[in-house]
Amino acid sequence: MKIEFKQVLLYAITPALIAGFFSIAPKLYEVISEPKAVLRYTLVAGPQIAIDGVQEQVISVRVSNAGRKTLTAIQAELSVPGGSLAAASIENNSGLTIESKRSDDKIVVAIPKALEGEAFSIAALLKTSKQGIAPKFLVRSEEVLGKADEPATSPLKDIRTTLFSALGAAVSVLTMALAALLKLKTTVMSSKRNAILYIALSTKVDTLFQAVRAEGAEVTYMDFADMLLALGKSSDESARRASVAGLQCLLEIKDVADASKAIAKRNLEILLGKPIESGPHDPEISARDALRFRDHVDLIFARQSST
Repeated sequence: MKIEFKQVLLYAITPALIAGFFSIAPKLYEVISEPKAVLRYTLVAGPQIAIDGVQEQVISVRVSNAGRKTLTAIQAELSVPGGSLAAASIENNSGLTIESKRSDDKIVVAIPKALEGEAFSIAALLKTSKQGIAPKFLVRSEEVLGKADEPATSPLKDIRTTLFSALGAAVSVLTMALAALLKLKTTVMSSKRNAILYIALSTKVDTLFQAVRAEGAEVTYMDFADMLLALGKSSDESARRASVAGLQCLLEIKDVADASKAIAKRNLEILLGKPIESGPHDPEISARDALRFRDHVDLIFARQSST
C-alpha cells in the first residue's frame, strides 16, 4: 500500500498542527495577592483511524504548574480502558525529574516537584478493537487535583517557553503518526498480502497465483474474492472446489473488513447455488498468526477436496 500525501496530511500533519495550536493556547492565570496551587492539563486527540477492525488514535497531553505555588508529588496517569498503549513518549519541557512506568494499557508519570510555569507532555498511540477510543487521564499533586485547561483571558505568559512546548508536542504527534502509517504499510499490509498469496497457492491454480502476484501489494480481500468467483465459474470442477475453499478461508479471517466479508459470502453463495445458513461456524483466525493461519487454510482445503 502506498502512503499518499492526503493520508499523511489527514493522519499526521493535521494532528501535529492541532497539538501545536492547543499547546500555545492562552492559559488562564489568576493574579491574586496570595500564591495559589493550580495544576492544569490540555489533552489533544487526533482523528481515530480504523484499520481492519482495530481503532487507532494519537493523543498528546500537556501538564503544567499554572499557579504561583510550587507543586509536589505530582502523579499523572493516562490509560486506555479495553485497549492498549502501542507507543508512548514523554517530553520534558522544563528539566523536571521524571519517573515513568508503562504497562499494556496505561502509563504512569511521577514528578517530585514542579515550580511555577514548569510543564511536561505525554504523547501516545492508542489501540482498541472496540468501537471508539475513550482514553482516561488523571493528574494530581500533594496540594491539588489537576483540571482540564480553560481558554485564557489574559496575555500569554513566557511566550518562548510556550512556543517551544507547542513545537515539542507537535513534533511528538507528527513522529508517532508517521510511525503508525509506516507500520501499517510494513506489517498489516504485508500480513494481508501473505494471506492472499497462501490461499491462492493452496488452490493449485497457477494462473490465479500469478494474477495475485502481478497485482502486488495493492490487491485487497475484496479483489481476491472476485478473482475466486471468476475462477469458480469455469467448467473445471476442481477449480470450483478450490474457489469455494478459498472463499471459506476469507470468511474465517478475523482481519477482513465487514464489506469484504459480505462480498466473499455473496460469491460463495453464487458458487454453491444456495444461501449460507447462519449458525455455528469455525472460529475466526488472524492472518497475522502465520503458523496457525496456514494450518487453518490447509484444513479447509483438505476438507473441501474430500467432499
